[in-house]
Amino acid sequence: MSQPASVGLAARAATGERKGRVDYLVGNELPARPAVCTRCRRRLNEVVYEVRSQEGRRARCLRCAVTYRPVMATSLGIALIVGTILTAINQGQLIVGGEFPMALAWKIPLTYAVPYCVATTGAILNARTKTANSGGKGGQR
Repeated sequence: MSQPASVGLAARAATGERKGRVDYLVGNELPARPAVCTRCRRRLNEVVYEVRSQEGRRARCLRCAVTYRPVMATSLGIALIVGTILTAINQGQLIVGGEFPMALAWKIPLTYAVPYCVATTGAILNARTKTANSGGKGGQR
């Protein structure tokens, strides 16, 4: 049942009403607004990734959340620290000994890629929020 046009977005968001092809978020996580990515304007179906910016919290799709510069910078920093420690532990003897077998050409980059992926996945899972039309508790993680 549709509400009159005079009823604002906040009221529609509180009821989880759909207007056309745009859904409204429910809950305290994000302000009431259409469930679209604030960067690429894609329609968000069931899951919203909430990122923090100077303007406040922003809803993003998965692709935009993964490529969000602060997430990438934090993950890169973690990967550099953890990857260096793991490389020193696992390949330190070979490197200090002056040997560089061809196997290290793929082992060392992989040693840095794994912590980057783990840190990014953790950040993305932490930022995940459900929308009103997901069937679960709207706005709850």
